[in-house]
Amino acid sequence: MIRINPRAVVAAIVLAFGICFSPTVKAQDPSLVGQWSSVQDWPVVSIHIIMLPTREVLFWAYNDDQGFYLWDPETDLIRQATNPQSNIFCSGHSFLPDGTLLISGGHIPPNNTVGLNRAIIYDPYSDFWTDVPDMNGGRWYPSSTTLANGDVLVASGDKTPTQINELPEVFELDLADWRGLSSAGVYIASYPRTFLAPDGRVFFATHQSRYLDTSGSGVWTGVAVKNVNSDDYGSAVMYEPGKVLWTGGGNPPTATCEIIDLNDPVPSWQFTDSMALPRRQNNVTLLPDGKVFATGGSSAGGFSAESGAVLYAEMWDPNTGQWTIMASHEEFRGYHSTALLLPDGRVLKSGGDNHLLRKSTRHLICSTGYGRRSPRPPRVSAMAKHSSWKPSTRQIFIK
Repeated sequence: MIRINPRAVVAAIVLAFGICFSPTVKAQDPSLVGQWSSVQDWPVVSIHIIMLPTREVLFWAYNDDQGFYLWDPETDLIRQATNPQSNIFCSGHSFLPDGTLLISGGHIPPNNTVGLNRAIIYDPYSDFWTDVPDMNGGRWYPSSTTLANGDVLVASGDKTPTQINELPEVFELDLADWRGLSSAGVYIASYPRTFLAPDGRVFFATHQSRYLDTSGSGVWTGVAVKNVNSDDYGSAVMYEPGKVLWTGGGNPPTATCEIIDLNDPVPSWQFTDSMALPRRQNNVTLLPDGKVFATGGSSAGGFSAESGAVLYAEMWDPNTGQWTIMASHEEFRGYHSTALLLPDGRVLKSGGDNHLLRKSTRHLICSTGYGRRSPRPPRVSAMAKHSSWKPSTRQIFIK
């Protein structure tokens, strides 16, 4: 039986009557609700943003001819990165154990729905791109997951306008080559929300959730079915090892949220507190204290409707299962928007197709209330690669 959340019902009634619902935040105390920076311009709309071990943020937009850039959050300086000479718009990316970045797929212009089969590794210490063998086929909007041994699983993504790449594959570090999972071919819509499970399998947080065992030729195992079928542009995050939160999604969007604990003998999706308003095209970001920060999205039906812009952030506490309304920002952030945790605990919010249409590349930063209490990790020299650096097992889904 689906639990009906009174807050969601009230929000739905408000929207049905066309009333602008804008919850107030008590006292607007930045130490409690956070505070957004002023909006700033970047050279391009940042569709992809990646926090590098050098403490710079790598970002790029829709086409390789628009350039690739590195931003230093401490100095606010931007410099141009080298160009891989490949259109890696809507690719997958995962860190390797040495801090380099494997980027898989993209698209072949001018037809934006023909997937690219190229895979490349970016070295943030030398600002250099290296080709690795091509994948088994094109992938546009694939998901990429670092495995426990440092290998990388790549799954899904469009090959053509009418064909998903159904065959997952693993990039094996020892061989620097791909191993196809020939027994694991299955249709999964683009950019599935994937997480490394405690037992080493990969969890796909789709409506019919499942595990993929990447050993050998691959084996799928069913896990559980979500209570609400909201795969359509909702977001998910692993907030503790083996524990996943799903937020929003659907069309019309939902405010409902669900959690699953993969450490349980028989995992199942359970409702947690709903958000104050429905959201789709939203982002969720894991904070250093284990809370989850939800930003952006639309409460209206349709693909990415600015008329339903949700401008305030919300923060979910896993200890209470409750959401708290946080500070609001100025502009709608929907499809192709991004959110990223910075080393000092602040959250960067950027991108969005509506910003392309306005010829604007504006971004902003939220001090979440946690951020200014967090210690700054030491800066990694761009000239010194740390072979002991490891990617976090706490994963954040960013559209």
